[in-house]
Amino acid sequence: MNDVDARPYPYQERLAAEGLPELLRVPTGAGKTAAGVLPWLWRRLEHPDAAVRAGEAQWLVFVLPLRSLVEQTAAVVREWTANAGLAGAVGVHVFMGRGPQR
Repeated sequence: MNDVDARPYPYQERLAAEGLPELLRVPTGAGKTAAGVLPWLWRRLEHPDAAVRAGEAQWLVFVLPLRSLVEQTAAVVREWTANAGLAGAVGVHVFMGRGPQR
């Protein structure tokens, strides 16, 4: 099955309908990245209610502990936005700092 054929998990559909919570705890492999990004994108840019679109956060920020996760997540989100024709409308920016100095 490819991403185009994938069906969202029920919790992902709820996020699209209700918006993102302050904290999302989901097990590994259950689509956390998609659950954060895709409902936010839809609510921000495509929701049929203009008030919902206007009320959605302008920025979505991921804080990740490993450089490899940052790079992987940025690549996936760039692919999703490009495939949706949104690459010009949605910027994906990566900020990486160095860990604590010893």
